[in-house]
Amino acid sequence: MPPYYRPSRMLAAAATATVLAAGVLLPATADAADPLLPIPGGTTPSQGAEPQQAARRPTAFNFKLATFNILGSQHTAGPGGYGPGTHRARITARMIKHKNVDVIGMQEVQTDQYRVLHNRLDHYRIWPGTRLGNQGIRLQIAWREHQFKLLRTGTITTRFDHQSRPVPWVKLKNRSTGRKMYVVDIHNSPQGEEAERDSATRAEIRLINRLRQDHKPVFVVGDMNEKTEWFCKVAGHTDVRSANGGHAGPDRCSPPQRRLRIDWLMGGRRIDFSHYREDDGGQVRQASDHEFLHTRVHVRSPR
Repeated sequence: MPPYYRPSRMLAAAATATVLAAGVLLPATADAADPLLPIPGGTTPSQGAEPQQAARRPTAFNFKLATFNILGSQHTAGPGGYGPGTHRARITARMIKHKNVDVIGMQEVQTDQYRVLHNRLDHYRIWPGTRLGNQGIRLQIAWREHQFKLLRTGTITTRFDHQSRPVPWVKLKNRSTGRKMYVVDIHNSPQGEEAERDSATRAEIRLINRLRQDHKPVFVVGDMNEKTEWFCKVAGHTDVRSANGGHAGPDRCSPPQRRLRIDWLMGGRRIDFSHYREDDGGQVRQASDHEFLHTRVHVRSPR
């Protein structure tokens, strides 16, 4: 098992400064009633209280969370076993709706595929879309608009395959309960680019812990291009855990017992995972060389 991550005292002492250096959180839409702690580079909402009637709402809620590397169009531009990117994007949109996914992070999205997803995923909203330029289009987060309202957005910047790339996050509000949560979508460098993966993972850990200061659930999804090592670092130094099990702390790590993937569904703070699935047959294999991971999430009532 690869050694798990032990951050130095110097890194811990410089966490806030490093977030600014390694990744700027972009200005975002803010909910005026959201008592969010300041996030470097993000907007700081005004203080306020939730409306009195919100106290009478149900406080727990459920949703289905997923992640899928949709296999970028460039990888199937020539002869091979997969169809054109736009055709596979249509399959992807159909699967998202058929599987009743409420929130999903997608990786390797390219412009032609994004157009298809945008047109086919009616009743979903997608961020960042084209707002972050060509590099920013690769990672997209989609959610059902009738279930969640967008409150804030942001990014950090990490290295991916020798390029700087924004890693997006969103803050969503469940419309039926008023409860809020974060979703981060990640794609780390592949194959032998260990140094870039290590650097990106450190930035991701800092982001997760920064968002957690808001005391809301944080979900992390994506293609990490690592198995045990990424799990042990992130689960060991944040409070997120994997939908398929396992446990980690600063000094010990027990990865999930089932076969490990490079794609992960993680989350933390008063949540329960159930019905974890790794779909890899039929339409999934027509669309991508990755599994379609999804799980049910129960967000418990606050104490």
